[in-house]
Amino acid sequence: MKILYITSAPITTTSSANICNIAIIKGFLALGHDVTVLCAHSDSLVNEEILISLGIERASIVPIRYSRPSITVNNNNIKSKRKISAKNVVRKIYHSFSIFDHYKILAKRLSELNVFEEYFDLMITSSDPRSVHLLGEWIQKHKRNSYGKWMQLYGDPILLDISTQLKLPKSYIRYIEKKLIRMADKVLYVSPLTLIEQKKIYPSYSDKMHFISIPYIKEKIFDNKKIINSKIKIGYFGDYNPNIRNLKPLYDGVNKMKNLQLFLYGNSSSPFDSTTNVTVKSRVPFNELEEIEKQVDILIGVCNLKGTQVPAKLYYYAATNKPVIFIIDGNEQNKQFLSEYITSFNRFIVCENNIESIEDTIMNFEELNKTVNNSPIEKLNFINVAKEICNIL
Repeated sequence: MKILYITSAPITTTSSANICNIAIIKGFLALGHDVTVLCAHSDSLVNEEILISLGIERASIVPIRYSRPSITVNNNNIKSKRKISAKNVVRKIYHSFSIFDHYKILAKRLSELNVFEEYFDLMITSSDPRSVHLLGEWIQKHKRNSYGKWMQLYGDPILLDISTQLKLPKSYIRYIEKKLIRMADKVLYVSPLTLIEQKKIYPSYSDKMHFISIPYIKEKIFDNKKIINSKIKIGYFGDYNPNIRNLKPLYDGVNKMKNLQLFLYGNSSSPFDSTTNVTVKSRVPFNELEEIEKQVDILIGVCNLKGTQVPAKLYYYAATNKPVIFIIDGNEQNKQFLSEYITSFNRFIVCENNIESIEDTIMNFEELNKTVNNSPIEKLNFINVAKEICNIL
């Protein structure tokens, strides 16, 4: 099968969305399919060593060249700084009224590409960024004979996305999302709860909607040492803006307990302070993060305060043999669903997002850990998820 995989953002950009994209592409290649990747131009795309290290060197990368306006100023110029501040305010206002990101301008450049002279059995547009689906819309309107079926993959839905602060009427956002869904042959979501809610919102198109898991690229087998009379090291690695994810119970709980050391690495609009028990850092390079992952005894995931998404950390931690605790949050209905889904893997330990539940889980961790299987989850590896996508066709 010939597959056109469109990401809009450069495939070599470091992001959780691209980790998923690379894993899926790698899975298609492993199954013997031909894959052409269409994405924004990046200087790193010409570096074949990067593609080899990602395991997708056999994919054909087609960059879309475009120019994004940049601001160059003298940092010592007060007027220039004021201009930047004003432009940042304007940019923030613009994005609060724009459903799609700046990569939407790529659609204007698609007519310059000769890639559509080929025929593809399957076209996949994968967000985020969600502007990628506008590229698919352009191709459907202008190059419909270049592909067989169109599959849309959503890391986050549009209307239900809690990470955006759009000031637009919900009816308008729903209209735009419905329009995109209507054009696709298949629509994929990476959370079973999101799938349920999307089917409720757009019942006319529920038959084309499916759930797939986020795949991992490779297993991570660590030399886990038994915890004996030393501080238990636990690690939370990810962003934690308080309007999306509440880490205060974890932070406060760890600070109350004597035998714990929490490594909290990620960006936040309200970052915590480091303490005797908690080491706080913003995002760190990938190689540094891997080193600290090796050292911790327990990996921690925290669910969102609201919304329907399963933490992507579940799928990434599924590749490891590290013990994992997931802290459940949200309304009671969502908490119950997420708890049942996460525990169905017989791989993760689950607790509530309050100090008492977190303390109790950690204090009784060794006994709880005997009830789960700390091995990589085979059904979530890149080849099996790629097979799952092919079966949906």
